Amino acid sequence: MPDPFLEVYRHYTGEGMAEDSKTLFSGRHIKLQVGDQSVLVKLGRIVMRQTGVIGRNTCVVEGTSAAWPGRELAVKISWPASSWVPENTFVDEIKRAAEAREDAAWVLDHIPTILHAEDFPLLPDSPGYKLREYLSGRDDKSFDDKVFNYELRVCRVTVHERLQPLDALTTPEYYAQVTFDIFQVHCWIYDQPRILHRDLSQGNIMWHRRRGRICGVLNDFDLSSYRDKQDASSKQRTGTRPYMALELHELDDDRNPPAHLYRHDLESIFYIITILTCASALHTKPSDSGSYLVPVKSSPYRLWMSMTDSELYAKKHSMISRFDALSIPVPDDSFKDFAPGLRQLHKLFATGIYKMPGASLFGTEDDVGWCRHLCRIFGHNENLRRGCSGGRVSRF
Repeated sequence: MPDPFLEVYRHYTGEGMAEDSKTLFSGRHIKLQVGDQSVLVKLGRIVMRQTGVIGRNTCVVEGTSAAWPGRELAVKISWPASSWVPENTFVDEIKRAAEAREDAAWVLDHIPTILHAEDFPLLPDSPGYKLREYLSGRDDKSFDDKVFNYELRVCRVTVHERLQPLDALTTPEYYAQVTFDIFQVHCWIYDQPRILHRDLSQGNIMWHRRRGRICGVLNDFDLSSYRDKQDASSKQRTGTRPYMALELHELDDDRNPPAHLYRHDLESIFYIITILTCASALHTKPSDSGSYLVPVKSSPYRLWMSMTDSELYAKKHSMISRFDALSIPVPDDSFKDFAPGLRQLHKLFATGIYKMPGASLFGTEDDVGWCRHLCRIFGHNENLRRGCSGGRVSRF
């Protein structure tokens, strides 16, 4: 597929073209090889696009295809390291584990549906390949006196059934339901197929309807790793900065991150709930983008979105290591029923995680048991339970 940005560069870089750039791929087709058949996927508007030259440079585009009639598609185009386990491999393993157990059918409602995944290796004469040749093995002061190892990347195209973003939910009860779903499916995935997500953020928590019920979906397993294996991705610091656990903002003397643990993911969920309910207000009508959330400009948590690692470490340490009223997150009035749960979550993390350095969650190896406890914190809130499916929010 020709690069539309290069074809009409002046159009998409002109003044006031930020919104128009979302149509960069609209009407164009991408050819994929599904089994022994060539399949065309028609692309639409860009849903999400990472800005920057470092990382996976993920771009998610709406799509349709005669190969999957009647389905709304999300086509994810990214450039991960070739040594990393593909997202569809993790999702396939989760699906097989759930299908093998009679009591785990519910899990299938809370993971993404990946219809196809395909890699396009870099050619030897491509800029990315030559950049790797130039950078790999270099040893000079520009790389902190360390050998710089530039990993070879691939262009990976993954076709998903389209999901709905978190901010398209309309009531606090729905946000509560999705929160419980994520706690539970994340726990099950860690406990059964033994996979750790490692990149929990507001953008990776999505939802869809199944049998008339809103179901939270844990999305984007690109940075996941196995509990029992030290693969390439498990050695890297992962996460979306505002939602990362406190410990992950610091590197050791050799600039290596700490091992990513289960409790780090749970701490990320705590920050997701905090930022969601304290830095946003829920409105009854959607914005032009379809979001029912509007920023609370006075919220200090909005500043987290642009802070550095050292700044976030200071803010989170101050918040999580104190028990006074000023350190407890206070949700917007539209999310006031989350207040009891936030207070209890804050107390649990402040009491347990950083009072026992090197310990597992709250000083116990029973991480799964503690996840059940976190679910019950919200599950016993009668105000949040109203409006949820069947009046209940927890399977544990």
